[in-house]
Amino acid sequence: MRVVCALLYREQKILLARRPFEKHHGGLWEFPGGKLQKGEDAWPALQRELAEELGIQVVSGQRLGAVHCDNIELTSFLCTTSDPIIPKEHIGFAWLPFEQIPANFPLCPSDQQTLKNHQKNIFSFFTHPKNTP
Repeated sequence: MRVVCALLYREQKILLARRPFEKHHGGLWEFPGGKLQKGEDAWPALQRELAEELGIQVVSGQRLGAVHCDNIELTSFLCTTSDPIIPKEHIGFAWLPFEQIPANFPLCPSDQQTLKNHQKNIFSFFTHPKNTP
């Protein structure tokens, strides 16, 4: 299954969303996103999913790459939005400093893998002055 997610950043923090308890990996935290539809490319799928799930628009993003975990191919993007977050499917959300994510919030396995595989690129992004809004 092909899935996309956003590492949404604002003011040196990344957004995590909590999955509903009745869903697979219920109660765990994730980077928001969702499944690609047949024939859909990753970036348009992410824009659609973020509009559906959080009521936001993103206009640009930096592709981090893909990880494979539990029969999922998860492609992630670093992106930003100034829109207010309106969770429509998640049971909560939190803006966290990057370094606090793995220690304080239990992540879905594919999101853990994304963080592990792209940690250096994400850290570099947040510590480079030109990337801070």
